[in-house]
Parts: sequence; structure tokens; C-alpha cells
Amino acid sequence: MPDQPAQRSPQAAGPAVSPVLAIAVAAYYLLFAVVAGSLSQLALAPVYGAIPSYAQHLSIMRWAILLAFLGKGAIKDYLPPRPPRYLPFLAFYLPLVQWFIFQDSARLGATNGPLTSETVSYFPIILIACICASDALDAIPLYQRVPAVQVVVGVLALGGIYYGEPYMTTFLGELPARTDLSQMLTQLGSPFDITSRVNLQMITAASAIPLSPSWINVLAIPALVHTTLFNSHLKSTYTNHVLNGSLYNENWMILDRQESTT
Repeated sequence: MPDQPAQRSPQAAGPAVSPVLAIAVAAYYLLFAVVAGSLSQLALAPVYGAIPSYAQHLSIMRWAILLAFLGKGAIKDYLPPRPPRYLPFLAFYLPLVQWFIFQDSARLGATNGPLTSETVSYFPIILIACICASDALDAIPLYQRVPAVQVVVGVLALGGIYYGEPYMTTFLGELPARTDLSQMLTQLGSPFDITSRVNLQMITAASAIPLSPSWINVLAIPALVHTTLFNSHLKSTYTNHVLNGSLYNENWMILDRQESTT
């Protein structure tokens, strides 16, 4: 008697995910994209200016969201499997990549500088974050089976991030001035100001680990070491000491540091 083809049981597909949980996970990934984008803008603004950075950021953000929601089927063939596990890794490397590009900021200028920086550093993050959000919504049958629903959700995500991110940027940019947390940590002897932009980028990257634990995160250790020891944009006792060492030959010294709001 010929062998019958194996039938995959419904249980083999894995446990069903409730629509509420799927929406919550998708919302988290979209919020992650918003926070990472706001911090990227704030990091670029002192180097290239706030207006050029924002203008290039909008273009990159728009293309990434549309590709993730409307062209996911085509671009996922070129992405590694299980995209969520790469999100913390990419986010930890964002300050390092931007730091390297900043070294050539004078040649790149106010137009190509932000475009190059965010294409290399932020574009992969928002693209994968939005793909993760779309994948989470695939647990909802209506979203998975009806392309029109996917289009509507993609447009809503674009609108939500487009109009919501400026508020997040303002909030995070004014956070050091609004809170006494920085002064309290300094009085307690903390070497880091967690309200500064680069430190917030590290915290944001770490927040993605619980949803995507993977050995790949270990590969982010070199980025953490570089950011902690060599990234002068990180506001800490050690980087202040390093900066003073380089400024000493020019008869300058850092007495205090504040985040730029230009």
C-alpha cells in the first residue's frame, strides 16, 4: 500500500496567539521604532543641524514603513530568518556606526551626512521593527488573509509614527532638563547620566532583548565596549576624562556638559 503524505496537525502550527497579545506586541515594536528614531534624530542634530536631520529622517522613515508593511513578502526573502533576534544587535551598534560616520561629517555635509548616517544605522532598525510588528499581526486571521487590511494598517502605522515621533523627540530632548534624575544619580556617584541621548539609545536597545533573546546579542558586546569607552557623545565621568585629556593640549577643559538642543 503506497505511503500517504504526512498531514500536519493543527497543534503542529504552535499555540494560537490572542489578537490582543498580537496587537500589543506589534504596538511595542512600533513604539521601539519611534523611540529609536527620535534618539537618532537627537544624536544627529548637534552634528548636522536639527532641520537637515529631520528632513532626511522623514524620507528614510517613510520608505522603511511602506516596505515593511506593503512589500514584506518580497524583502523577507533577502533577510535572515527570525528578524526579531537581530533588532537588539542592530540597535546596540547604532551609536557606534553613527560615531564612525561623524568622523567624516565635514565632507558629507548637512544633506548627505544625515542621509548616510540614518541609511546605514537607523533604516535597518525601523525596517526590521516594522516587519516584526507585521509578523506579530499575522496571528490575526483577518490581517493575514486580507491584503487590503495590511495596506490600511501600514498607512495607519506610517501616520502614527509620522505624527507621533515629533512629540517623542521633544519629550526625550527635554528629558535631561525636566528631571532631577540626572542630578540625583550624580550625587549618588553614578558614572553615567541615563537621561543623555546615547545612554537612552543603549537602554532602548536592551529593552528589545526580552522579546527576542538570542546568542546574537552577545555579538553586541564590542559595540557596548566602544560606546562606553570611546564614544565621546556618551555623557559619563570616563568620557569627560578622555575629552579633557584631548583638550588639555589646546588649553581647554570641560567643566560641565549639557545636551545640545540645536
